[in-house]
Amino acid sequence: MPSFYRKRFGAAVVLVSLLTTLAGTTAAAAASTGVTESVGSLSRPSVTAEPLVGGPQGYWLVSAKGNIYHFGAAGFFGSEASKTLPSPIVAMARTANGQGYWLVSAEGNVYNFGDADPYGSEAGKTLPAPIVAMTRTRDGKGYWLVSAKGNVYNFGDADPYGSEAGKTLPAPIVSMILTPDGKGYWLVSAKGNVYNLGDAVFHGSEAGATLPARIVGAAPI
Repeated sequence: MPSFYRKRFGAAVVLVSLLTTLAGTTAAAAASTGVTESVGSLSRPSVTAEPLVGGPQGYWLVSAKGNIYHFGAAGFFGSEASKTLPSPIVAMARTANGQGYWLVSAEGNVYNFGDADPYGSEAGKTLPAPIVAMTRTRDGKGYWLVSAKGNVYNFGDADPYGSEAGKTLPAPIVSMILTPDGKGYWLVSAKGNVYNLGDAVFHGSEAGATLPARIVGAAPI
């Protein structure tokens, strides 16, 4: 079982796994930025999870091949299982009422299910780095995609609050966190750097620290 430690930075909690099982996008992001890491022979079926919030409890898991696994009160609204995808699925976001979800691939394809409306994607475009994370707006009428190099793509009613595009990053971006009012976000790198944009306040980071393993995710309090 992976061991981990947790450190609290004001409005965010970052989990650092000492033995990770990140799928698909980790290798792609690492290759695009020159950062590599071995994860041994661990199986890597799931790349992200999304909870239900309020009311009945449950969650979804999604695999790099688009399989959806639902638990508790989380409903099944479709998947990309058994289809030939142009690139692996790397992230998932639920709709505001939990009656649908979006899947996004490393190449920026967005797949919508249930009551999730299609607001756009980066499909067919030449991206500077693979997509690694997706976050929806508070009302669920838009979303942001972020690449391993810090490019941020906004769709629907998601406003652009800035990015790390064009900058030399010490490590690939691996996660994105929306602020409580939805008017900003934090980007987190594999080395623990935290970049605050919009009304996101900087509360600290692990930048420059010697970590036992790369950062793989982040969550707000």
